[in-house]
Amino acid sequence: FKGGVSSSVVSTTFTIGSFPFPSISPNGGAFYSSQSVTVSASGSDSIEYSTDSTTWHTCTGKVVLTATDNLYARSFKGGVASSVVSASFTLSAVPVASISPNGGTFYGSDTVSVIATGADSIETSPDASSWSTYTKRIILSASGKLYARAFKGGVASPVDSASFTLGAVPVPVINPNGGAFYGTDTVSVTASGADSL
Repeated sequence: FKGGVSSSVVSTTFTIGSFPFPSISPNGGAFYSSQSVTVSASGSDSIEYSTDSTTWHTCTGKVVLTATDNLYARSFKGGVASSVVSASFTLSAVPVASISPNGGTFYGSDTVSVIATGADSIETSPDASSWSTYTKRIILSASGKLYARAFKGGVASPVDSASFTLGAVPVPVINPNGGAFYGTDTVSVTASGADSL
């Protein structure tokens, strides 16, 4: 107004925008060795992350975790911070492969099993160099070593190994070894190391 006269009316429209909240992917869980985490907030001016919700760092996209931790994230738009989102990550041990029986002497052949509870897969090798996927029990018919390792989340466990020896079955010995006798004769049969005769 000026001198009792009003101006023309001007107007404009204001819209409450949808705030770009941060997203953590994967959103927590178990990992093995290390975990690469993507933190994004489409349309935000910037993103920050923290592992204690106190000390914040600028996030450029990915955060690599190597230990059990919580990950917190917040985004900024127009100088305003979003609410904080979080995810919990746990560093877990890769299941270890176990060979059963764990080596020893056998006769004829031996059946060997490899177990790794919770593993994604198991591999075995006769020389720790050439590996094959373990799908069923292994039949041994010669002396040698067996190596085994398990995998979880793409990470290999420490290698387990066992040594197997094909033993010679004790041969029985008859004493005396035949011949003539008169009346009666006592004959002994022995086989040193045998389980039975």
